[in-house]
Amino acid sequence: MLHEATMCLLTAYATHRTLVLTTNGWRFAPSTWDTFMMPLSTCTANDTKDMDPRNQTSSARVVRLSSLIRSWNNSPAKFRPLAIPADLAKRLKTFHGDPPTWWVGQLVSFLLRPQPHLQQTIQTQGEKMGFKRPIVGIQVRRTDKVNAEGRYYSLEEYMKHVEEYYDLRQQHEDIKNADCLWPPMTRRSSRNFRKSEFCVIPEVQHHQGGGQPRIVVRQIRYTRDGLSAVLVDLHFLSMCDFVVCTYTSNATTMIRRRKVCVVLTLINVVVIFLVIVTHSFNRSVVEIQSGLQWTTDGSPSLPNVVTIQINISELINRCLQEGEIFQNNNLSFIQQCVKRAPSAITLPRLEQLGTHTNPGENQTKALYPLSTERETARRRVESTAREVFYFITAKMDTLSHGNFSLNEFTKQFINNTRTELEDYKRSLSNDLHQLSHVDEDDEWRVSESKQLGDLVQRRLLVLQNPQNCSKAKIVVCNLGRPYGFGSMLHEATMCLLTAYATHRTLVLTTNGWRFTPSTWDTFMMPLSTCTTNDTRDMDPKNQTVSSRVVQLKTLVGDWNNSPAKFRPRAIPADLAKNLRTFHGDPPTWWVGQLVSYLLRPQPHLQQTINAQVDRIGLQRPIVGIQVRRTDKVNKEAVLNSLEEYMKHVEEYYDLRQQHEDIKERRLFLATDEPSLFAELQKKYPHYNISRVEGSADTSSVKSRFTRGGLSAILVDLHLLSMCDFVVCTYSSNVCRAVYELMQTRHGDASHKVYSLDSSVYYVTYYDIYYQRAVISHEARSAAEVSFQVGDLLHIHSYLYHLKERAVAGNLRNGSTFGMNSRTGKLGLFPSYKAVDEIVEENMGENI
Repeated sequence: MLHEATMCLLTAYATHRTLVLTTNGWRFAPSTWDTFMMPLSTCTANDTKDMDPRNQTSSARVVRLSSLIRSWNNSPAKFRPLAIPADLAKRLKTFHGDPPTWWVGQLVSFLLRPQPHLQQTIQTQGEKMGFKRPIVGIQVRRTDKVNAEGRYYSLEEYMKHVEEYYDLRQQHEDIKNADCLWPPMTRRSSRNFRKSEFCVIPEVQHHQGGGQPRIVVRQIRYTRDGLSAVLVDLHFLSMCDFVVCTYTSNATTMIRRRKVCVVLTLINVVVIFLVIVTHSFNRSVVEIQSGLQWTTDGSPSLPNVVTIQINISELINRCLQEGEIFQNNNLSFIQQCVKRAPSAITLPRLEQLGTHTNPGENQTKALYPLSTERETARRRVESTAREVFYFITAKMDTLSHGNFSLNEFTKQFINNTRTELEDYKRSLSNDLHQLSHVDEDDEWRVSESKQLGDLVQRRLLVLQNPQNCSKAKIVVCNLGRPYGFGSMLHEATMCLLTAYATHRTLVLTTNGWRFTPSTWDTFMMPLSTCTTNDTRDMDPKNQTVSSRVVQLKTLVGDWNNSPAKFRPRAIPADLAKNLRTFHGDPPTWWVGQLVSYLLRPQPHLQQTINAQVDRIGLQRPIVGIQVRRTDKVNKEAVLNSLEEYMKHVEEYYDLRQQHEDIKERRLFLATDEPSLFAELQKKYPHYNISRVEGSADTSSVKSRFTRGGLSAILVDLHLLSMCDFVVCTYSSNVCRAVYELMQTRHGDASHKVYSLDSSVYYVTYYDIYYQRAVISHEARSAAEVSFQVGDLLHIHSYLYHLKERAVAGNLRNGSTFGMNSRTGKLGLFPSYKAVDEIVEENMGENI
């Protein structure tokens, strides 16, 4: 009957007519609609006496419902509950996940406004039960429904979802008492069960306190008490945080709140969202209090325009529209709100809520700046989703390739599941991409990164170019190891990091490096106006940390035991808050700024880079692959086939194709193996493949340490960093340098590089990389490690051993390998249970 009345009210709303309900023949006589619910209208049946049942048109003043709608199945869309009013649609689609349910819920809420005596009954029962949140409700419909409209469900089936809800909620909330409304009291469980005296449970013959249940059998369901019981139960269930029920029961289709209702049936029924005004009001107060400061007498004050979360006119409208149906103890508060809010607010009008008025800040569609909590949560969802797919894929690989005896049907099932999983992955990845780009969010991240990056670059320029080099404090760093350019670049990065942390000017020397006669300044801009001439008063044998000119070792000592601020996983404390908001890997962004300063190209190198960009027609989107072969293979890394690289290139384009029409798939190749270009063209003819001519030859072992070889590496490095996505190996210093430099070009490029060997990025081999446990873990085998929430986990970077990929870091199968710093034990653990630990250190803020 309630759903019938809902459809009637929907039709009245759609046709701008007043609804008059009659209850001739309904089964709850002598009770009428108004016995428990507030009257629907001031109009009554007396106002319909001039209706002519035999001669009706849709334009008549009084019409029967059948005159407007002949058949629900063939009725216009606006008379159907899955349609929503167009004038409400934009806002409704923004804040609600199921707009039609919210819309129908408003109609049901109006229909079910309780009479004062029913409201009093609800309040009395709530106090008697000690009703408080969090609480889960279950509605068990048995008797006439079973085997007629629905099947029988055991209590275990209901409680499975109750337990799951509390287990999930326990992850982010300390739940002392887990309440459940209303399974039979005879069921044994760890949950604290509550029920009202009106609870309809046919299996229960007595209440917990004894006595006969008031409503237990079908024969009295259609009495006054029966109707009251259904209404009381319905209101209490709708106040719960979560409900398990069956949609075959009309009563339970009205209790779906803004949380989730688990349904134990697949029958298609219209879902009705009963909006309980008590909850609506409580939520509104929370929103208001987050922006307005309320005094003890209920009057609002306005400390700061930026903190306001809701429009004041909207607040007053809400008070006026909903105040009459709030509980009495809240009504006076709302009345004060309406009276005092206008006089307490000194600004004439607030056009945009949360909009920043500070000059120079970004103004885009969204309310900026985005909060650190919001962005962290979004990235956490992306990370967990990625780990879930890693985990499932790895398990299916184990089934397919492990020592299992599988018949053809099972093999086909696994293959089909794998295909479906890829479809799910593409769809979810597209959804997450849209989420990160909504309201121009990504443009904001790029802008924030540029602004913060400009600040760091200005500081480095000031630090490296003091007014008087003869008096400036200097740290001297020599790049004299017989290694390649990538290794030397990261050595210089650590030197510049130390200079920044100690407020010293860095002077680089290249005694013994292998690129002679070229020096650092041959292709890169000079690091400083200070030179070795300004370091002549340095005494190598008698140095202290307070000396004007010191060698790097005096400040750092052994890198493995150096202070945290000298390590690349630490970030400047004064940059941390903003950096954590817009970027998914703050330490890499920070190192990227240092690398960017070091690699500022000389004009002739910049001209070479520009010429190569024009020659190969570098256009976006484009993916880069950096294939390091020759001296690395079997010494520091394993051989990866082109197919391994291209697997991830294909996946990137397939995912991007979900939200973008890509006409041509472009690929840029950087390698020290000349034959790879022809192999790529042969195997992947549908790709537009480009490279720097002669780069592979000059990057070979025999030419690598010449002027041409150094130029080729630098050009490849810059072009790779311009790509949208790069596949390479972190065992190569150039790959890591590309990842670092990309952070300065793309805003947040924390997932724009895929490494085929190490999943853990590191600047140098003596990096210390930690994660912090956010979910406790109990080892399930000898290969796993246990830890508690808060434990620090030392994650090993890539380790090459016996020509195989070593067990280190994130294994991309749902597990990570590391050591619990508290217990000293090594082992595997689920990757999603820990997050990166980022150290903040005071350094550089006074430059």
